[in-house]
Amino acid sequence: MSKKLDMVGRSTGVAPTVHKTDPGLLKGWQNVALIGCGGNGSQMLTKLARLHFTLCAADLKNRLMVYAFDPDKVTRANVGRQMFSPSDIGHYKATVLINRINGYYGGVDWVAVPQEYNLDTEVVQSAMRPDLAISCVDSAKARRELETLFLSSEHLTPTYWLDLGNGRDLGQVVLGQPGVEGGLPTVMDIFPEMRDPNCPEDNDEPSCSVADALTRQALFVNDFMSTAAALLCDNLLRVGELRHHAYFINMATGQMNPKPVPAVAGNALAKTRRKVA
Repeated sequence: MSKKLDMVGRSTGVAPTVHKTDPGLLKGWQNVALIGCGGNGSQMLTKLARLHFTLCAADLKNRLMVYAFDPDKVTRANVGRQMFSPSDIGHYKATVLINRINGYYGGVDWVAVPQEYNLDTEVVQSAMRPDLAISCVDSAKARRELETLFLSSEHLTPTYWLDLGNGRDLGQVVLGQPGVEGGLPTVMDIFPEMRDPNCPEDNDEPSCSVADALTRQALFVNDFMSTAAALLCDNLLRVGELRHHAYFINMATGQMNPKPVPAVAGNALAKTRRKVA
């Protein structure tokens, strides 16, 4: 029997729980909804492209079709901290990033949607159910709205929901299964206080300059978050199994702590979905 290792590689004598990827994500084209193209989202898109071409090179049966959602345009404050140049200022973030990926890599035809991810957006109205939804949003309110949308109709519920969130030098990435009884906990399950409309994280306002932004977030915090998130995506989509479904990162101390797959979520594929709201 395989044994779990602690943070320095010593055996604890406890076998880790393994979550096997939903078989549907290991064959054919997978719809990925990237929600937010700012600090974390702009980094994440590049890593998704690398993962897609790795899947192709390994001759695996799954491929990624990415839809990038963001209603914002690039401002001067975004240059340097996010994956934008001065020539991008004034253009939609989603459009800039998707055009860059499509042009640089070739062989993909990913889609930019310079709008919010909600039921007023035509692509969402058309019931494009994402196999993987990746939220790179900056408030508890935005996460509440996404959870409500995901659970409003089973046809809108992603198979997996990966959320990236961070403060100045702290952050977490959480991969969950929304609406699945006994499935991988989502970010809202782990931090239920975000379901409270009075949650203080709702007061996050955009920075008006790079200097102001750096007082709120360390320069490379998004690199750490997106790398941890990409590791989960790689295990989910290429390896086909997970032993951890979340990472909690403290850049100030240099620590990244994994959250093991709960025993109950080792094989949640056959579990019934929770009743939608």
